[in-house]
Amino acid sequence: MKKIDVCINVYGKPYQTILTLKSLLKHSSQHIDKIYFIEENQQRPGYDFDFISKNVGYDNVIRYIPQHYLWVNPTSKEQVFSDENYRLSCRYEYGLSNSDKSHMLLIHNDVLFHSDIIGKFLEEDENYFGIGLVGQCWNCPLNYDNICSGERLEENLKNQNFHFIFGVVNKYPNTRLYGKRKKINVDKPLPLSECRINEWCMFVNLNFYRDEVLNKKEVVPIGGNFLGDIGDLWFRQMVDKGYKFKHFNMDNYYTHAYFSNNANGHSALLDQNKYDLEESLAKKYLEENF
Repeated sequence: MKKIDVCINVYGKPYQTILTLKSLLKHSSQHIDKIYFIEENQQRPGYDFDFISKNVGYDNVIRYIPQHYLWVNPTSKEQVFSDENYRLSCRYEYGLSNSDKSHMLLIHNDVLFHSDIIGKFLEEDENYFGIGLVGQCWNCPLNYDNICSGERLEENLKNQNFHFIFGVVNKYPNTRLYGKRKKINVDKPLPLSECRINEWCMFVNLNFYRDEVLNKKEVVPIGGNFLGDIGDLWFRQMVDKGYKFKHFNMDNYYTHAYFSNNANGHSALLDQNKYDLEESLAKKYLEENF
């Protein structure tokens, strides 16, 4: 049976981290070799790797703490190609750079898995550079006007009209895409900065990744924030190079930010009350189900 590696990025949320890994292993352990456990080098008070490791109970875990704390701040395109420690501080990059497998699953530490997502990914065509939920369409004017979505992006790439797309973006000045509208590529506007494979659960072809990011150094790492969010420029550059992606609706396989009432796991990192509530719910779920 083909094995893959998993890479999880961790900032706080110990109980949700445990639940993420235990639920993944429950359904997909037969496909997993190594788990790369990447911790931000600044952590929340009370964070304890040993507590998480003991409760997950998986032996083949590789722990890595990057030298730099990049979080979700803008990433320097120049530094990722000139400073190895800086590049390895990008989210997931240590795992992506060191795995010896052909594919890797990237996940956040607040995902609850309901079924064998890795097995499903492995059934797909290996010529995709990435598979997952495509697009942060809830932020995108093209989605508001029912012009584009993760399902329709591939087809829309075949017939792009800058002036039309720019006009739609201009209709919605309260979106973050509006603030980046002057950076839209005139010759090839799509993918936009809101187009990416959402890296809270993404399947990556490591053969393509190594070639373009590590060997040729013509594509930026997945885990950098170059246009406005993690994985945005990497996705655009891979598409521009002619690689194919696959949009996959995974509602039956996992729930991201399972314990968040607004499905936004990042918001809990900015609100201590919300953080504590979500952690308490995760702890209760673990006690009742594992």
